[in-house]
Amino acid sequence: MSTLHDCLQGTLAPYRESVVAGHTPEALPLAALISGARLAEALAGTAARYPGAPARAQVSQWIKAVFRLLIPPVLAGAVLGRLALPLEPARIGLRPGPDGLPVVLELDHLGVPLEAGQPVAAACTPLTEQVLAPLIATVATHGRISPRVLWNSAGNLMEFVLAHLTAAGHAEAAACQAVLLEPKKRPDGSANLLWQPVRYLPSFLPSIPSPVRLRRLCCLRYELPGEVCCATCPLLPNKPESELYALLEHWHAQP
Repeated sequence: MSTLHDCLQGTLAPYRESVVAGHTPEALPLAALISGARLAEALAGTAARYPGAPARAQVSQWIKAVFRLLIPPVLAGAVLGRLALPLEPARIGLRPGPDGLPVVLELDHLGVPLEAGQPVAAACTPLTEQVLAPLIATVATHGRISPRVLWNSAGNLMEFVLAHLTAAGHAEAAACQAVLLEPKKRPDGSANLLWQPVRYLPSFLPSIPSPVRLRRLCCLRYELPGEVCCATCPLLPNKPESELYALLEHWHAQP
């Protein structure tokens, strides 16, 4: 049977060392972040790094760091290993790094096998319902930001991981994407805030090949001092060519 770390290979290998079994005292319990009890503490590093920046931009970037810890292991474990991770908030810890952003996901264990015949998408239901929904609601209120922006960040990463796994020939990844990202409505009739999180558009710059992958909504990173739009920003097609070339130089200079 595959282990979770076996599933995080290739493009997903950087996520392998970011998820561990067991808990440490310095980790912030996810349940305490969802309740709001320790959210300000969790966000303190981001606030110190970007003093005076809009709260909505700060929380938007912080929660993307959380998504990078949670989403790739859950999706890869389910699709490649048929593993379900323990996703009750009380069983999840986020260990911060030197800059305050979470860098390690702590879990009770690294997955148990799905039941025979259980759809892979079912392993992702706890992620969306028990983790993402309550966390996004709390963070959106704290940062006075539309929950749709934060859901789009989650969907953007989900689409990236599932598209990578689909291209690698894993049919269950495409089935998972069809359940999570393609329906406009949820089974209960409410809006699916993960619906079509990215668009693939014709290139708007000669040096960029088509198609261009863009988020549906901007994550507001450009509102932080010293930061610029990311390479998937939906605002890019409306920018003048001179600014686009300057952004290209900036992106290529990043490590």
